Order: sequence, then structure tokens, then C-alpha cells
Amino acid sequence: MAATRRETGATDSAVGRWDDARPHYQSFWQQRHGASGKRFEDVEPGYRFAHEMRGKPEFAERQFDHAEADLRKSWETTYKDRPWTDAREHVREGWDRTLALREEQLVVNKERVQTGQVEIGKRVVEEQKTMEVPVAREEVVVERRPVNRPSDTPVGADAGRTVEVPITEERVDVEKRTVVREEVGVRKRVETDTVPVNATVRREEAVINKSGTTGGAADWNSSMPTFRQHWQSNYGSRGRWEEYEPMYRYGFDQYSSGRWSGRSWADVEPELRKDWSTRHPNQSWDVASNPIKHAWDHLSGTPHTHTR
Repeated sequence: MAATRRETGATDSAVGRWDDARPHYQSFWQQRHGASGKRFEDVEPGYRFAHEMRGKPEFAERQFDHAEADLRKSWETTYKDRPWTDAREHVREGWDRTLALREEQLVVNKERVQTGQVEIGKRVVEEQKTMEVPVAREEVVVERRPVNRPSDTPVGADAGRTVEVPITEERVDVEKRTVVREEVGVRKRVETDTVPVNATVRREEAVINKSGTTGGAADWNSSMPTFRQHWQSNYGSRGRWEEYEPMYRYGFDQYSSGRWSGRSWADVEPELRKDWSTRHPNQSWDVASNPIKHAWDHLSGTPHTHTR
């Protein structure tokens, strides 16, 4: 712990005594993690480390992402029994002095389940068939014709002689033959339905309590009419105030956070653009940048110029 005491003494004059700053960080932690079941004393080293390291000249004006490698090295040297992965979130919160707001989002997964099946089989059905079949038969027709011509054969010579004439007819011979009369096939088609999914999701919203003097920081409710007037003059014909208000509010909140203190718009614009695009993927930075910059310029007292 000797190393920790040396660091504390070296940075107290630069960023203020930890005992004075501790209530601010404890209140910050209580809002963010108070329901986690942990005690502030368990995570206090992370906030204190960020508070003290931020006052060192080598870390001045450095963003956490740029300083993390050096911070981790120093942390692992000073707190050998505390993994950096456990402390990183609190170090970052202490470093940025910002409150990360989280929200729940619905993630819908689909599972294919069997809802039924089709079986195809055969059964034998008997039915009586009747067909009309024409058949032919021979009948005997006796014709007698009177004649008168001489004969050399005496009467009685042909006694007992008969003439046989065969008589025929057609008879029906039924034969059954199997033929394929129909083919049955089965295929599937996909029908798409829209199924509503309802669930309750939660999100965190910032609760800002101010007391006493806040160093002249502006209040959104008092500044909003000015921004609305600017919207009416410049963008009123392009869209509703409700569409543009988040842009002005974003510029207002970012400047008021103190995170970008001492940095110009040109310096911070790439980072703001990245952050805006992450939070609002469906809103173009080209459209939002001018209202955002107007709010930034208004708070910084800089004459407003369009971004493009």
C-alpha cells in the first residue's frame, strides 16, 4: 500500500484531496450500481485510482481509450491482487466522470417446430361397373322359293338326308386389366405470417440533481427556447421540432458534460460523429451536425458557422 500513498500525495494538489471528492464518486456509484448488492468500499479503489491518475501531467487531456494501456500497467503494478478486468468499468467511470445509461432491447429468436404431418396411403375400393356391349348372333331364316325344272333323281332317292347349317353368336368374355389412373404427389410451400411480440423493456435515464452554484452550467429547459427559435428560422420548413430537438440536446449535453473541456469543435467532431452514429444509426450526421454544432457554439460563446 506504500505505492498507493505516494501516488495520493503526488496528486492531491492537482485534482483535489480524495476525501473531498469521495462523496461525489460515491453518489455517482449509488445511482449506477446501488442495487447491485455490493458496497462502495469494494469498488472505491477503481474510482480513486482514476481520480488520482487523471491529475498526473502524462494523462492530461487524454481520453480513456488512449490512456487505457498505461493505466492498466500502473494498476496491475499497484494492485497486484485486483484484476484489471474487475476494476476497469469503475476506473473508466471515474475517468470520464460520466454515467453510462443502459437499456434493454428485445432480441427475438425463431425456432422451427413441427406442427403436423401428412401421410399418404392407398386403400382398395370396390364398385359395380355396368357396360353396354353390343354382341352379334346368327339366326336361321328359311326361305322357300317355288321352282319348276326337270330332275334326273327319282322321288325318294334323297330320303333321310339332312342339311346342317352352323349358327354362331358372340359371347362376352370379361377380363380385368390394371392401369394407372392417377398420380398423387405432395409438396410444401412456405407462408409467412407476422406475429406480434410484446414485452416490457427497461432503460436507464439520467437523474441530475443540482444544488448550490454549478459553475454557470446552462439548464436545458431555460436554453431550449433559444434553440427552438434557431430551428424555426433555419429548419422549420424541413421538419418538426420533435425531429430536431434531439440534435440540439445532444450538442447541449455533450458540451455541458465537461468531458470535452478545453477542446475545439474541430478536435472533438470525429469522436462526436462516431458516438452520434452509434446512438442514432438511422439519423445522418450530415443532417444532425449543424444543430449539434449550433448548441456547442452557443454554450462556448463561439460565433456559429455551418459544418458544411
